[in-house]
Amino acid sequence: MDLVSSKHIEEFIPGEILYHGAIQVTPFRNKEYIKKFSKNYELGTDSKLAQFLGYVDPNIEIKTQNFGIKTPDLISQGYLFNVGFGLSVHDISFNAIANLSYKNLRYGIPAYEGDILFARSGATVGKTYRYKKTHGFCIYAGYLIRYKPNPEIIIPDYLFYFTKTEFYKKWVMSKMKTVAQPNINAKQYGNELNIQVPPIELQHNFADLVQKVECLKEKQKQSETQLQILFNSLMQRAFRGDLV
Repeated sequence: MDLVSSKHIEEFIPGEILYHGAIQVTPFRNKEYIKKFSKNYELGTDSKLAQFLGYVDPNIEIKTQNFGIKTPDLISQGYLFNVGFGLSVHDISFNAIANLSYKNLRYGIPAYEGDILFARSGATVGKTYRYKKTHGFCIYAGYLIRYKPNPEIIIPDYLFYFTKTEFYKKWVMSKMKTVAQPNINAKQYGNELNIQVPPIELQHNFADLVQKVECLKEKQKQSETQLQILFNSLMQRAFRGDLV
């Protein structure tokens, strides 16, 4: 790796990848930052509250096994910003510190187990996605709206399958605001979408039933594909005269 600490501002190239030195991010430093600046970062100081609200680290098993961290904390965005743009600026260049700046900065927000993502604009408005930790680490796009179901009231699978019903599809069609492109905002999803919420036991029964139906549909689809392959093979043999 080439050292860049001697570069002047005019020597940097747009799009160039810059490497910071290693800075250890620890729960203690994170909590001290929150305490010092008195920011409203309760989730970063209370790991139990974060887990209760569904913010469970998708890599918690790896961190527990490799580092002994049983309850990873959320990092406050302010602390993360200062690590990236303050504490390690000298790794970029001593000669350009006064000129370094940033623009179009976005914090990627990860999806957590049970999150339901709603598309709010464009051709996919109304489409939904149910995130599972088996899908791997995922940061969702800005045009999506995240809903975190309270599992004591509504389970994620039930909510997700609800968005596949004709009732939901008709609601989406009735609420789309078409200006330059279709749009349904978070307020509409939160206040105007009426969801019938049966007892938790019935929700589980409904979700299990739908999952079984989806498995049958997938098996049928695979069978149709295999039949189509067999049919094409027979047609080729017939044209070659192999069938008598």
